[in-house]
Amino acid sequence: MSSIGLEIHGTRPITISVATFRKLSGLGNTKVYELIKNGTLETVLVGRKRLITFRSVERLLLPETASEAPRGRGRPRKSAGDGHPAAAPRAKGSGPWRASGA
Repeated sequence: MSSIGLEIHGTRPITISVATFRKLSGLGNTKVYELIKNGTLETVLVGRKRLITFRSVERLLLPETASEAPRGRGRPRKSAGDGHPAAAPRAKGSGPWRASGA
């Protein structure tokens, strides 16, 4: 797994603070604590300080590209077999904008 550019003396940290993670990821406070609450980000408490494990940061920010299929942007296209009239191929010249007999 490649690193996300946060190395100290050639080694990765074990944990990082929430403030450092916010700067690193560009996410806001609310989203970060939502990720902590739902278990996406693993944390440890040292006294009253909450630290995020670096491996969970890497899992979130550097997903394995080999296991994920590339996704296109926007909505998935409809297939011709789903019964939707817009998905069925039309003959050239047919459509509501053409006058019959033209």
